[in-house]
Amino acid sequence: MLSQIPFIYVNLLALCSFLLMFTAFAASQKTPVIRVFMVVLGDCILWSGSCVLMRLQMWPSMHFWYYVSLVTLFIMELLFYWFVHTFYRQKGKLSLLLCFLGTAAILPGTVTGFYLAPPTPVRQADGGVVFLYDQMNWHILIPCVLFVAIIVLTACLLLKLVRQQGIHSPGLMVIIWGGLVMLVGNLMQIAIPGNTFPYDALAGVVFAALLMSALYKRRMFRMTLLVSDASATVLAALAFAGVLVLAYTLLRKLVDAMFTREEQQDRQLKRFTTEVSQTLSTMEIMAKLSSAVTAEIGVERVYICQREGGEYVAKYCSRPLELTNFSISETSPQITYLREQEDYLISSEFQSSPLYLSAWESEKELFRRLAIDCVVAMKDGKEVIGLLLLAAREKGKRFDYNEISYLETICSVASIALKNAGLYEKMFREARIDPLTGVYNYRYFVEKEAELFEACRDDCLSLIFADVDDFKLYNQLYGVEAGDAALCQISKEITLCVGESGTVFRTSGKVFGILLPHVDPRRAKTLAEEICRRVRAINRTPEGKSRKPLSLSIGICSAPYAASSAKELRDHADLAAYNAKQSGKDCITLFREAAAAPQRLAERTELIVGRIEQEGKENGGTLAMISALTAAIDAKDHYTFDHSKNVARYAASLAVGVGLNDEQVRTIYAAGLLHDIGKISIPEEILRKTGKLTDGEYDVMKSHVNSSIEMIRHLPDMDYLIPAVLGHHERWDGRGYPRGIQGEEIPLSARCLSIADAFDAMITDRPYRKGLPVEYAIQQLREGAGKQFDPQLAPVFAQMVEERQIPLAVDRGRGRRRDEPL
Repeated sequence: MLSQIPFIYVNLLALCSFLLMFTAFAASQKTPVIRVFMVVLGDCILWSGSCVLMRLQMWPSMHFWYYVSLVTLFIMELLFYWFVHTFYRQKGKLSLLLCFLGTAAILPGTVTGFYLAPPTPVRQADGGVVFLYDQMNWHILIPCVLFVAIIVLTACLLLKLVRQQGIHSPGLMVIIWGGLVMLVGNLMQIAIPGNTFPYDALAGVVFAALLMSALYKRRMFRMTLLVSDASATVLAALAFAGVLVLAYTLLRKLVDAMFTREEQQDRQLKRFTTEVSQTLSTMEIMAKLSSAVTAEIGVERVYICQREGGEYVAKYCSRPLELTNFSISETSPQITYLREQEDYLISSEFQSSPLYLSAWESEKELFRRLAIDCVVAMKDGKEVIGLLLLAAREKGKRFDYNEISYLETICSVASIALKNAGLYEKMFREARIDPLTGVYNYRYFVEKEAELFEACRDDCLSLIFADVDDFKLYNQLYGVEAGDAALCQISKEITLCVGESGTVFRTSGKVFGILLPHVDPRRAKTLAEEICRRVRAINRTPEGKSRKPLSLSIGICSAPYAASSAKELRDHADLAAYNAKQSGKDCITLFREAAAAPQRLAERTELIVGRIEQEGKENGGTLAMISALTAAIDAKDHYTFDHSKNVARYAASLAVGVGLNDEQVRTIYAAGLLHDIGKISIPEEILRKTGKLTDGEYDVMKSHVNSSIEMIRHLPDMDYLIPAVLGHHERWDGRGYPRGIQGEEIPLSARCLSIADAFDAMITDRPYRKGLPVEYAIQQLREGAGKQFDPQLAPVFAQMVEERQIPLAVDRGRGRRRDEPL
């Protein structure tokens, strides 16, 4: 029967080809354009299959299969237009909808034979059967008008794409040829008189093959899935045995090789996803992304850019020595293409696009200089947040679908990881950066100091504290805004001066800290001198000349020479800066350990204290202010006045005895004079009460510490005394007040004051009792060592008293409360 139908094998070959394509794509990953292509293939299968069954006049009837073939032929042009529309991701749907409605409108007339009646089978002399269409009328013009309209719409869409993307855009030319082949094949089928060769079926096979080629050129399907077990079965069943066996064997080898590569890529993706999920470092993620890409894609270099402001700035290169500082504007045509059309850009293909003509010459030159072959976008939704640039691809080697799919997937994973890491690093920076000056803040200073102290245990670590002189007055004279601008200018000069040798911090409102690892005291002082010189240069600017000169009081301490812990390093540098303030400001003080005492301890103490008091009389300043405050204390409570002087001398003597330097002794002496200044705020009836204090009165008495701090913190250049004053009622075991700190958390100066304060309170007269024997006080100090007092300082002080190295107060005036906490 088959031999009686001319060229039936062409129809069968077309049917087998369509079935093979459809089966292959049924096993592939489905995307919108793949689904539309499968609808086109399904229509081709129904069309060619119904043509075969009609010619064979199979059940249920020839007319049934004729109408099926006619319906599928009539909707072919619509499906082609739909395919082109989806293939290029066109947004307008109105024309497509109208085409669907128009096609649906002609279907009733099609299945009833209104437009074209079924053909008549005619048996020829040689026994063959041909089908003649001898009942055509004007009704056929109705669907023809619709077909022409759809063809015009398709042609307009293709012309628009040629203008936008260029004739050489991947797949575009192939699609145009596919449409022309299908149109010419059907016209030849109709126009050639007496024709029996199925030009339309042959054209349909070429049409489908060209559309598939367009998909491949656009990298929209995997070649690895074109031949699966099911498709191989169809191929083995329908094709000639010898040819099929050979083709099947070759294709199976190809599939095995391709699947092996795909499995390798899947393992690489899984490994990459696991690794980047365990880190929040953008540089580490970029390094892992680069490794994962170079392992699977044959390129020499990988560049990674991140969006900063309106540009994509190069942040990483797989070959660090070749990294050049470049950026790509987010308004460039390349970025526009990646944002609006594809997630990737092939340089050789983009050069044939009209968008390439509008690209800036600088960016064209950049792509040529770096030999960029492919750019893949890392997206967050529709926004391009980063770029992966592949450079120096082997000449003549194209990027295939597997590689593009792999790059798109891995960039999708990387974009999420980089976004999360970026948010974390942003929060990390904001938590450690001073928002005004842009240098690190005090929180990070404490972390970094501890870290560097451990790292530099076998080397030098220097710390500089630079305190802006008279900054409160500067703010009052010119306003906070001018003060902020001055701080920013100073921090900029310090940062430029320090460079890569250290790290700059803003440790308080007007104090900058500089940590200098592997820098000895001499080099640190040289750097400090340069910083002072740069700040003085600010005063010579036109704006600076019209304002109060800016200057710095700088203190320097270096470990291990003058500090055995990070806290000591910080405290000693702070103390050195304080002494720079006391020495006239705008100077540099280097903290040093105490030199050997030239005379007995008592004599050295007297020398230091005498020098302090003499400076106060001659120069005024801090000591004069302290004297005024102690006079105020004396006016209210004479005992507190005498007690403060005694505590100051006892604590200074202890500081000398344990080897503290002159600067530390000065600070401890000044803090001793002011440690009870807050008692000015305590009512006299509580201060002089001879009976036991109530709980409420005791709480009021304890508040004198905080009152002292509130008074001192508002005094110029006295904030360095606060740690000693604040901690003089703390206990070594942590049961003191106001903070309840313990051990070495209590500043050394406060520990000295605590011992001196308790000792004087015991041996002097109080309103409720006479002074206790000195021997009893010494015994109490020794018993309290390690509990209330520092276990090393208390025995030293007791021994110094016993050896009469500390002159005791003779004045036994009015004492303070019996139950006042020591």
